[in-house]
Order: sequence, then structure tokens, then C-alpha cells
Amino acid sequence: MANIGWWEILIIIAVIVVIVLIPKKLPQLGSSLGKSIRGFKKGLQEGKEDMKSTAAEVRDAASVAEVKSTVAEAREAAGIDELRSTVKEIKQATNVKANVKANVKEIFSTTAEPTSPDWKPTVSDKGSSEPTSTDKQ
Repeated sequence: MANIGWWEILIIIAVIVVIVLIPKKLPQLGSSLGKSIRGFKKGLQEGKEDMKSTAAEVRDAASVAEVKSTVAEAREAAGIDELRSTVKEIKQATNVKANVKANVKEIFSTTAEPTSPDWKPTVSDKGSSEPTSTDKQ
């Protein structure tokens, strides 16, 4: 005999119930399902149209271009752009860390040891006051 589990038995019973009991009500069920879907789509379309018209009304009432020009005039009157550029200049002038780094870099680049093969350290290069073998002669 075939190995049938509980789920398979429940599916077979459900299929039998659908075949025996539902045929009388199936056309009515399909019709009501179709009407529900059409009504839902119609409601979504109307809602979308309402949102678009409301957005257009708000845009016209608020006059976005007018608001932008008013803000630009207020910025100009308050001197915000000049204030921003002044603050930026002050930040650049007082940027101590960057200035120190640049100065240290410059100092090390000008005092670097020569890289030529015939270069020999001198007394000042070693940091000692003892004479070298060339100084003793």
C-alpha cells in the first residue's frame, strides 16, 4: 500500500469537498470576487487622482517659485552668503594644525641629508663637538 501522510489525506478530503459542495456556489463566488477587485482598483485610481489634484492645488496656492525668491531676497538682505565666506576665511586662517604640519614638512624637506654617494657626515651633522678623523690631521 502507498505511504500516505496526514497532509496528503487532508488535501484529498479538501478536493472532494470542493468537487461535491462548491459547484453550485462557484459562479456566484467568482462574480463577487471580480466585483471586489474592480471596486478596489477603481478606489485606488480615484485616490491617486485626488492626490495629484491636491498636490497641484497646494503647489499653486503656495507658489513655490515665489517662496524661493523670497528666501533668496532674505538671504541677500541678511548677508548670509557674505557671512559664510567670512567664516570660511577665518577657519582657513586659524587652522593651526594644517599650518604646523605645512611648516614642519617644509623644515624637514630643507634640512634633509644629502643622498649623494660621496657625502660624509661632519661635526654638525653628528650633533657632537668631537673632531673627526679628518679634523685631527
